[in-house]
Amino acid sequence: PLATSLSLLAGTLEGRQAFLSMNGGQIAGTVAYQLLPLGLAYAGYHSLAVLIPAAIGGRLVSVLLLFQASRQQVPLRSAPRVDASLIKPLFRYGGWITVTGAIGPLLTVFDRFLIGSQIGMAAVTAYTVPYNLVTYLSVLPGSLQTALFPNFSRLSTAEALDLLRRSLLTIIAVFSPVIVLAELLVKPFLNVWIGAKLAAEAAPVAQILLLGIWINAIAYMPFAYLQGRGRPDLPARFHLLELAPYGVL
Repeated sequence: PLATSLSLLAGTLEGRQAFLSMNGGQIAGTVAYQLLPLGLAYAGYHSLAVLIPAAIGGRLVSVLLLFQASRQQVPLRSAPRVDASLIKPLFRYGGWITVTGAIGPLLTVFDRFLIGSQIGMAAVTAYTVPYNLVTYLSVLPGSLQTALFPNFSRLSTAEALDLLRRSLLTIIAVFSPVIVLAELLVKPFLNVWIGAKLAAEAAPVAQILLLGIWINAIAYMPFAYLQGRGRPDLPARFHLLELAPYGVL
């Protein structure tokens, strides 16, 4: 329930482009999510029966902060009313979003299960370490996508297409040098971080994954455009089509 509420409240603030309030609430909650269990553990409370509620309490901090910010952006002036004409399109839109939400995580964790079953868990380590490292770069296109989504939704078709074109050119211009630099530095960084032996296996994996991160960064903008223009079915269908060949590859 808390995770669902967080998504709803964050979406409300994104729609109002209140990114400062959204980030502040989420950061405060994330810090509490880490520090509350840690503080209790240092105090001697090592039981999961104590630590898990403490972690959930950190999430509650985010919910309360985002709820207060959402009330300021979208004041609750009267009792809720239901517009029956919106129920069907909302369920249709939400259904396709759910398909994407269900398949998307599979496309990011499915590979580890296959690698582990076919090659062994040592190979999963050599894959997961560089994967977790390079995916941090996705914060750049992900942040831009979050900021652009409300605009794709509210602008006219011509304006939205122009915004899509400019955002694509921007992400290619900004992100390409980042990826090139990462390709050059990832092996020496891994040598220092995890040692030469594991780095020899992990570095080639990281270099291949960085190309995937670059391609996926470009896909962020059309993805946000299609969902913002009321066509979430297209990304969902593409994800369905990707699943089988992805597993084979």
